[in-house]
Amino acid sequence: MSTPKPGGKAIRIEPAARDWRGLFITVRYPDRPDDPPMERFAVFALDLPRGRVVWIEGSYADPYGWPSPSSHEVHRLREVAPLRTAGPAFEGACTSADWTAVIEPYRRGLREDFDRALAWFEGYLREQGRTWDEEREQVRRSFEEEQ
Repeated sequence: MSTPKPGGKAIRIEPAARDWRGLFITVRYPDRPDDPPMERFAVFALDLPRGRVVWIEGSYADPYGWPSPSSHEVHRLREVAPLRTAGPAFEGACTSADWTAVIEPYRRGLREDFDRALAWFEGYLREQGRTWDEEREQVRRSFEEEQ
């Protein structure tokens, strides 16, 4: 269950994230406060039923596969101060593991490896002949079928 806004509605990420061209994800482990945060690049954030949110990394589209999961789910979404960008930013907790993630828009130039991942994904979209919106909806349908 996500942190409700005044009026009792769960916070939704998609109204903000729909126009983002890449997401900067910062993962922290509260039980390891001295460890540096893990940073991830994702291409979509989707609202799920019951106040859940999932971010989707571009590796789902890699024809050679990827050794780690390409989607990660958080709960109890709330708005927070941005860590790396001009915002907006949202934070949620993973209930199956002990970590929290801040999700915010990616801005080119923050990390060279993320810039390369974004350029690769944009090339993938061109090759597929799809827009960001079309791809997001295709990914949503695919993700819902797996649930």
